[in-house]
Amino acid sequence: MKDLFLYNANISHLSFDFWDTLAFSNPEFKFERSKLISKYCSQSHFDIDQCIKNVGKKYNSLQESSNVFISPIDLLQQAINEIIKKPVIYIEPLYEEICKLFEKHKPLLNYTCEDFINKCIINKKKISILSNTAFIPGSLIKDYLVSVFGANSFSFYLFSDETKFAKPNIKAFDLCYQKINLAHNKTISKTSIVHIGDNYINDFDAAKKFGFQSHLILKDGVEI
Repeated sequence: MKDLFLYNANISHLSFDFWDTLAFSNPEFKFERSKLISKYCSQSHFDIDQCIKNVGKKYNSLQESSNVFISPIDLLQQAINEIIKKPVIYIEPLYEEICKLFEKHKPLLNYTCEDFINKCIINKKKISILSNTAFIPGSLIKDYLVSVFGANSFSFYLFSDETKFAKPNIKAFDLCYQKINLAHNKTISKTSIVHIGDNYINDFDAAKKFGFQSHLILKDGVEI
């Protein structure tokens, strides 16, 4: 992560995506989730995991192209229907069990970002979260971040399952901007805000079009 954002007086605020930016899904969580779902079908753990991954990818593509919003439990319902080939009426208990697995097998931090955020906290740089959700609700992600960085580290958290619109929807960035101004107790320039994420369309390009600065983190470690 570029420290120039940290020590640049012209940068007032840093906004972060969560998944594949600050943290990655725990393989143990994925395995235990597939194991749990396998009780309802005859498919292998690998096939279940691949199906969930494919449903997630399709949803991400829908977000990029048409600003579609699907709640975590409804997205799980779609995945289960694909896996089992018939509707599961009582999805809520399964959803709750998967949420418990997430809390048990926590995400794996991107240690480069962890170090950078800790520097932001030490240097009193204001930071926040603007992230789309898929199968895991934003409330659990917030609890995880609070457990790692402390209750007052982020000025606010915006998750698509709570706001009901997802990046790259301009409404997501407009709400983020409003919250940033409230956090700073004044109206600040959009160009003094940097949004950091791993998705070119949802994070990098959308933030840039809205007027923020943007920074892209790629899976191979390259940063733009």
